[in-house]
Amino acid sequence: MKNVRPPLKVRVLPKTERYQRALWLALLLAALVLLTCRISRAEGDAPKMFDGGADSKSLEDRLRSAYDEYQKKSAASAGQQGQAAGQQGGGGKGGKNGGKPMNADDAAYKEKVAQNQASIKEMFAAAEAKFKEGNYREAASFYASVVLANVAKTEQLVDDARKRFIEMEGLAQEHLKAADDADLQRDFMKEVEELAVINREFPFTKVFETAQRRLVSLKTRPDVAGSVEFAEGESLEASGNLVEALKKYKSISTNPRFENSLAAMKAKRKLETLEKNEATRDQLKNDLQALAEKQAPALISSAKNFLSNNMPAQAKEKLRAVMEKYPGTTFAEDAKKQLDQIP
Repeated sequence: MKNVRPPLKVRVLPKTERYQRALWLALLLAALVLLTCRISRAEGDAPKMFDGGADSKSLEDRLRSAYDEYQKKSAASAGQQGQAAGQQGGGGKGGKNGGKPMNADDAAYKEKVAQNQASIKEMFAAAEAKFKEGNYREAASFYASVVLANVAKTEQLVDDARKRFIEMEGLAQEHLKAADDADLQRDFMKEVEELAVINREFPFTKVFETAQRRLVSLKTRPDVAGSVEFAEGESLEASGNLVEALKKYKSISTNPRFENSLAAMKAKRKLETLEKNEATRDQLKNDLQALAEKQAPALISSAKNFLSNNMPAQAKEKLRAVMEKYPGTTFAEDAKKQLDQIP
């Protein structure tokens, strides 16, 4: 007689218990996903040097920003050097090569490559000198020029320049940490000083925006508000924006809120130094003229419209604004002449 197995009994779970088990399974899967994400994030936090990911793209953006600042500040001198180089190169199209396309076997091509390589070496040497001086903003401009030049056989210099950027990022982080420590100790003046260093010397770093936000927040404290304003003026001066820096220093020195403060004293000294320096005076004059060429015509046009509509008081206000905002410029002179003619 064959053994007959008893029929398999299938237990049907109650509806409530099925829901509970499904819920526990979903929670278990969610926990596994969360754990996987944390592990991946932990691995991603390890420092990676230019692996082509987001960090690399961020660095390239900051390199480009530093390079653009360098180009802006040295545009005039670079233009003069380029003109001289063009004259020395034969004064015609294409220089020594007479406008013909060059290839790797041409002596002219090899000479050009050698000249470019020498220029990159000089640029890197200048960057190193600025770095050792502690002038990190200028150093970053030179390093960015090295990285973005794309010259053959300068790969090692490019790599060294990129490493310097990482090093300067670390220096900026140290200043931010020092600012954090000062904030914990409620030494707000020290905090402003540390953040001001980042604002002035490290505008190409990731922590720059953090430092700016912190400085804006500290403006609400009357005891350090003047120092924050002065830090902003120094940052403008370091970026080559002397016109706005001068306005900031004047605002601090004449603001009753900062009367007899350390910030007001430092601002007055800055103004005296800038006004005594002949090169600075010439740059300020040129920058102010360039700014006036963009903004003053609208004010003068508005003044003329007011005059044509028999509104002399409003016209005078616009012309005085030109004279106050752009002193020493041709537009200020024109505004004064028109003002003298209004009865």
